[in-house]
Amino acid sequence: PAGGAAGLGGSGGAGGAAGACAKPPCAPRIAVARALAFQTEMAGVSRGFDLDGRVSSDADPASCGQTDFTSPEGTPGIDNQFSVLANTLARIAGDAVQGLIRGAINDGTLLVLLRVDGVDSLADDPCVDVTVLPGVGKPLLGTDGMLQAGQTFDPDPATPVSPVHCATIKDGVLEAGPFEALLPFQVLQVRGVLRTHNSRLRAEMAEDGSVHALLGANIEIAQVSELAHTDGAFAASNVELIDVLLASIADAAPDAAGKCQQVSVAITLELARAFLYE
Repeated sequence: PAGGAAGLGGSGGAGGAAGACAKPPCAPRIAVARALAFQTEMAGVSRGFDLDGRVSSDADPASCGQTDFTSPEGTPGIDNQFSVLANTLARIAGDAVQGLIRGAINDGTLLVLLRVDGVDSLADDPCVDVTVLPGVGKPLLGTDGMLQAGQTFDPDPATPVSPVHCATIKDGVLEAGPFEALLPFQVLQVRGVLRTHNSRLRAEMAEDGSVHALLGANIEIAQVSELAHTDGAFAASNVELIDVLLASIADAAPDAAGKCQQVSVAITLELARAFLYE
């Protein structure tokens, strides 16, 4: 597939191939996120992925006693413990958090790009290369107040990236993972890079270049806490609450003492057709 920008922080993929897809050069399909939202839960139901391949209960030491959710379709074992914190933030700040995320996207400080190389068919393709990468640029907005489709962005030169090799498209759905990732972002004065682990991506790509995607991963609670402690990010009482919640919902990567150091998360992304300067 055509070279150029690479994808976020990891290798591997649904097909398990060691290298890029052996296909003739072709134009990559690139999309930019117009909307991003952390998935919440209601009555034990949440969108997301079974990241650890097990249905955990409150007696499971591997998940530090965190009970898994069920997907809206009835699939058990869904890992998205961050939804508990997302629900709390929604109660504390109402729509303010989502407004901050949308503002950061529209300002160009939170540009998430998806690049897919080697696509022969949007219906079924046994091997495509997938890249999730941060972009740089000032986006133009449409009359709906969201990013216009068809814009061109630079890849962020400061973030090391590598593609997820040989992901698959089956029945119109792209599946990639597990992979490691780096997700740099900036919302107001809160700026950092989140490391994601055991990441999974599921996406539906339309002929017009738009994409509806679900990203699941484990993120390090120490990093989330560090960002929450950024001066002015939250009131002191809310920062303390966030730290307590993070410790209570962590469900992955237990240390020698049995305390989990990572928390599962699920994020939806709505993306529009875009291009990259290369």
